[in-house]
Amino acid sequence: MPSLKFVCAEKNLRLDNFLSLASARKFSRAQFQRWIEADRVKVNGRVVNSKSFKLSPEDKIELLYNLPKLEARADIPLAIIYEDDDVLVLDKPPGLVVHPAPSQAKPSVAAALLAKYPGLKGLGDEFRPGIVHRLDMDTSGILITAKHSKALAFLKREFLQRRVMKVYLALVHGTMPKAHGDFSQPIGRKAGQKKFSIGFGREAKTEYWVEKTFHTGVDNFSLIRIQLHTGRTHQIRVHFASSGHPVAGDGLYGGRFKQADSMLFPRQFLHAAYLKLNLPSGKEKKFASPLPKDLRAVLKEFKSYKP
Repeated sequence: MPSLKFVCAEKNLRLDNFLSLASARKFSRAQFQRWIEADRVKVNGRVVNSKSFKLSPEDKIELLYNLPKLEARADIPLAIIYEDDDVLVLDKPPGLVVHPAPSQAKPSVAAALLAKYPGLKGLGDEFRPGIVHRLDMDTSGILITAKHSKALAFLKREFLQRRVMKVYLALVHGTMPKAHGDFSQPIGRKAGQKKFSIGFGREAKTEYWVEKTFHTGVDNFSLIRIQLHTGRTHQIRVHFASSGHPVAGDGLYGGRFKQADSMLFPRQFLHAAYLKLNLPSGKEKKFASPLPKDLRAVLKEFKSYKP
């Protein structure tokens, strides 16, 4: 089993916080806490299973950790929108992670891809075979993957140089102050924290258009069309939450709405609806994914509301 070894240089640091900082966020603090509780961490050769254990200078810390496993899963269906010799475009359902992580021993798009396309094994990242970008587990919609190394390099350049148009549909709390606007605050995450925040980190730009506003007995909601000009983790969710208009059903960034939303929405109302890009073949292609049934049902309910 692989291990990480560190030496503490400060006093009174919590063990879980130290591991997060020392590993440069190699894993989340929550994952380190799980490993601590599972007796995977030793301090000066002795097992410590308290996440709040206070370290002293010169303490030697060793962590035995398990890596994610990626095994082919033929039982996971793939909704294929488009396929050629270079790429595969999928319509990802909600509730399915794109690739495995140490904290997620769950079925994944990556596992399904390996079952259907065994030749993808070893293409790019070990746990993301051919995968160029990702969607959150509870976000549905369009996902493009490469089928060979040249296609993977090509798509990575297209995304890096921002030549890919990505459009999402989201339902957010409240009435937006403008019918069209954008957020340009940088996004980052402090060591050991699960959530991202605005005001530091990497450049992030989100542009939006209000499609429709719903006035319900619970709250006002706005259906938003969103174009991402950058691709930061949780970008849409962070930008809208920071503006006071969190994505409906967002269990992480929903703030004061989280409890009520958990009873109103089947998941976060966020869908990758449209993708336009150049393919390795030289053709420009456009792909669209209709709003899934579970989210359409929410809008139908809102439309039927009579104040």
